[in-house]
Amino acid sequence: IHLTPPDPAMDIPPARWVLYRRNESRPSRERHSPAPTGVFGMADEGIDDMAYGALRETFESKGWGYKAVPENRGIVSSFQGNDLAIGYHAFVSDGMIRMAAILSFKVPAERMRDFVWSLNAINSDLPFGSFAMNPADGYVTFDYALVYKGTVPSADLIADVVVTMIN
Repeated sequence: IHLTPPDPAMDIPPARWVLYRRNESRPSRERHSPAPTGVFGMADEGIDDMAYGALRETFESKGWGYKAVPENRGIVSSFQGNDLAIGYHAFVSDGMIRMAAILSFKVPAERMRDFVWSLNAINSDLPFGSFAMNPADGYVTFDYALVYKGTVPSADLIADVVVTMIN
């Protein structure tokens, strides 16, 4: 695999998050008690901030280009796969780094139904992550959430997950 800096000509909307952004409407997860603390007594928000730092540190230490989206604790990047460009979005919240590798093709509306059945068959055999298709625009993503509740993942672990997703 060839990891490259973001390609501005890539046909993937760079500002569109394929996963929920912070503060975007989604099922309520409001806390009705004080914010839980992590293993070392840090509030989850503090751990999320540290995990966002680890995510950025990973990309910087590997020399992978990215655009920071600090208001969402996120990054946007792109990689060159074996035969297609792959967009990459990741953001940190609620004790997880949610990652999406966005394939650089769209499924035509008339093929979506059959395509989703094929994705479900593929997903049933995957030990890691899952493929999904956004019916609004036809983009296909490979999604994974790295859960780190109570601790901060290392840059090496984050890099291994990114490379595994892109491969």
